[in-house]
Amino acid sequence: MTIPDPLRLVDACYAAALDASLWPRVLDQVSACLGARGTVIVSYDPRRTADTLHSDSLREVHDAYSGGWWEYDSRIARARALGMRPGLVVADAMLFTPEDKRKDPFFQDFCAKHGLDELVAFFAPDPGGGLMTVSALREAGKGYFEAGEIALLTLLGPHVARAFDLTARLGVAHRAAADLGSALARAEIGVVLLDRGGAVRFVNPGSERMVAGCLKIAPGQPVRTIVAADGPRLDRLVASALAEDRPCAAEPIILRSSDGSPRLLAEAMPLRAGEPGLELIGSAKGGALLLLHHMTPPDLISIAPQLEQLGLTRMQALVAMAIGRGNSPREAAESLAIREGTVRVHLKAIFGRLGLRRQSELAIIVARLDAILSQRREREADTQR
Repeated sequence: MTIPDPLRLVDACYAAALDASLWPRVLDQVSACLGARGTVIVSYDPRRTADTLHSDSLREVHDAYSGGWWEYDSRIARARALGMRPGLVVADAMLFTPEDKRKDPFFQDFCAKHGLDELVAFFAPDPGGGLMTVSALREAGKGYFEAGEIALLTLLGPHVARAFDLTARLGVAHRAAADLGSALARAEIGVVLLDRGGAVRFVNPGSERMVAGCLKIAPGQPVRTIVAADGPRLDRLVASALAEDRPCAAEPIILRSSDGSPRLLAEAMPLRAGEPGLELIGSAKGGALLLLHHMTPPDLISIAPQLEQLGLTRMQALVAMAIGRGNSPREAAESLAIREGTVRVHLKAIFGRLGLRRQSELAIIVARLDAILSQRREREADTQR
C-alpha cells in the first residue's frame, strides 16, 4: 500500500467529517502513515466505549471488543488512573512494562489473540464530554512505535479528532433539524448547493454574511467572483466537483476581496446520487457543495508555536501564518517589518520544509490550526463559565 501524504491526509479527515462513510478508509490511511495495522477512535464514556470508529482492517477486533472486552480495557483504566489530559500522545511503553502485559488478561487473551501488541494514542476531548483517543495499533512482532511515527500522530491526531468532532456535531444537527436545510442554516461556515449545471439552488445564512466583496451569489445563477482574475479558478473548482469521474474534493482556492473584507477559502465537493442535499436542489443527477471559510477569523490566535512544531523556525512560522491567512508577500513584509525579498526567501524554505507546492496548501494548514485553537479557547471559556 502506498503511504499517503500526511498533509493530503489532513484534508481527507475533513472530507470524512462531511461524509462519515469515508472514515474507515481514512483511518486505514492514518494507519499506513504510522506503520500500524489499524487505527481506532475510542470514547472513554462507558455508554459509548463499545461503539468504536475503526479502520476496515480492525473489523474483527472491533466485534470482539464491542462484544464485551471493552469493559476490561486495561489501557483505559490506566489512563484514568494517571489523569490523562487532551493533547497528550502516549505509547504503551510509557504505561506498561513487559511484565505488566504478561500478567494482564486483556493483553494476553484479547490483544495477543488478535495479533496485536503496541499502541500509541492521542488524547482528545470527546464530543459527548470527557476523553477519547485516536489510537494506532501495531501488529504483534513489529516492535515499538518509533519517535518519528509518534511525532506524526502528534501532527495528525488533532486533525482526526477535530474532524470526528465535526462529524458528531453534524450528526446532532441532522437529528435536531427537520431537514437538511435547517441543519445547513445552523452551520457557521458558508454553504452553497449547486445543481448539475452549476446554478445556485440553496444558500445558508453563513454564506450571505461572508461573501461580500468576494462573490456574487444569486439563485438560479452560477456563482461569480467580484475580482475578475479569480473567476477562471473558481470555474475550474466547481467544474471539477461536478465532473462525473471525480470521486472526491478538488484542491481549495483562495478568493480575493475587492473592498478590504477578509479573503475566502473556497472548497467544492461532489454531491453523489442518493445524498440528502440533492433534495434541496431538486435533482437526482448530482450537484456540488461549495464550502466557504473566512481566511481571517475574528479575534485571531497566534498559531506560530504550532507551526514551529512542524519544523519551522520562529520567523518562518510568522511568515507562514501571515501568508496562510491570505496576506500577499508585500503585506506580510510590512506587518513583520522585514523586506519583501526576505519573505519570499522564507516562503521558499517553508514550502520545502512542509512539502508544499501552492499557497492554497499553506492556507489549508493555517485554517485548520486556526479552527482547532479557536475551538480549544471556546471550550476553555465554557469551562470557566
